Amino acid sequence: MTLVLALRIDADASGLAASAKIAREDLERLTSAITATGSAGGAAAGGLDRQSRSTGNVGAAAGQAAAGVERLARDFDALKGSLDPAYAALRRYEQEQLLVNQAVAAGVVTQQEAARTLSAASQRYQI
Repeated sequence: MTLVLALRIDADASGLAASAKIAREDLERLTSAITATGSAGGAAAGGLDRQSRSTGNVGAAAGQAAAGVERLARDFDALKGSLDPAYAALRRYEQEQLLVNQAVAAGVVTQQEAARTLSAASQRYQI
């Protein structure tokens, strides 16, 4: 029996993209101002530094949004596993497979022992 599952998560990051675009435009204007002012470049450079930090904040916000989406995916996965026993069993089997593969890669077990373990796990979950 083969069970194929798919999970699709859509996230709207248009606000982040718009903020990043504004920050880039501001940065370009500041760079032009520094070039045009010459001797006043020191003061403008301070503005450029602040704008650069602001752009970094947009990047941090994007990272936080991505982390939020990952948490949402994990929470949804946990919910689905709590409601669907077959899905929960498949997830446990996948975790066992991952552990066996890591053990083989680290040299903790032989390939033959790993095959026996996976066979037993397959029989337990009837996969």
